[in-house]
Amino acid sequence: MIPITLFIALSSITGALAVYVHPETFWAIAILGLLLPVTLTMNLLLCIYWAIKKKRWISVPIAAILSNIPYLLSLFQFSPSSNPENDKIRIATYNILNFKNLESNHTSIPDIVNFSESNNVDILCLQEYGESNQENAISPTSRFLSLPYSAKSWSHQTHTSNYGIAILSRYPIISSQNISFDSPTNNAMWADIKIGQDTIRIFNVHMQTTNFSQKEKQLRQQLLKDTPTGGKKAVKEIIMTLKNNLEIRAQQAELLRSIIDTTRFPTIVCGDFNDPPTSYVYRKIRGKLKDSFMTSGNGYGYTYRNLCKLFRIDYVLYSPEIHGTSYRSPSLPWSDHNPVVTGIELVK
Repeated sequence: MIPITLFIALSSITGALAVYVHPETFWAIAILGLLLPVTLTMNLLLCIYWAIKKKRWISVPIAAILSNIPYLLSLFQFSPSSNPENDKIRIATYNILNFKNLESNHTSIPDIVNFSESNNVDILCLQEYGESNQENAISPTSRFLSLPYSAKSWSHQTHTSNYGIAILSRYPIISSQNISFDSPTNNAMWADIKIGQDTIRIFNVHMQTTNFSQKEKQLRQQLLKDTPTGGKKAVKEIIMTLKNNLEIRAQQAELLRSIIDTTRFPTIVCGDFNDPPTSYVYRKIRGKLKDSFMTSGNGYGYTYRNLCKLFRIDYVLYSPEIHGTSYRSPSLPWSDHNPVVTGIELVK
């Protein structure tokens, strides 16, 4: 048990360094960062084991857990001052899975419109947004009556439809621009929104997917077929897919950060990063921005509904001149992501 204890502890301590190491420099550390929910759980079990044995080896898993306090704080928060009644402006981000309702074969457009209306959302950032580009086609954004202003950015277009991201707003959008990731499924954009006498810049981000869920299904299929060679091949494919996508997201994060750094308005960054707070990508994009969950969240924070609900990969970040008043991420059945709803006010 001692070698296992040392190995798990070392994996956890090394994983804590993932936020500082570019995946292209040492991609294995980035993967250990993704595995922290698993390795920290194992450290907790090892603490119990060594406590029962009354051995000093308990100090090893304890040290591993303590080295990951910043990560644990990104998962669990207690903010007694958080109160939606204090919201001056309410912002939501939601990966809507192209309006595919996971509960039925029907579109989720009415559900998401109702969600926006019932939560009094002022600015809504949507990822995996799609609409028909056919003549006389009605855009889904027209259904959001309380959000009359919109800006859209496409990562992929066909002869029948457009696919990308959208920003909907109760307030006038005075300018917007696409940020290309050279990807058919991922991109980013920004929009300048006029709120009274103030202008804020909203970034909507959909970064390279991890593809882990799809590869996990392939691995299960290979194992069910009882083919060791196929299983090893699937594991190798999972690792290489993770490696490649980690590197792509890091490049996207650096591009995004370079644009954020030139912004002269109060800034809000919303979207699906496809990476947890243990990642280089999260740290690069966040910079000096504040994480709405860290400032206003309560309880356990997750936004991805698959993989045992272990990952918070959807964010609302904002610059220091913005004050957070509330945070919610309700578990809704219409997508594989939860929305994030954040209340803010501009500090004069």
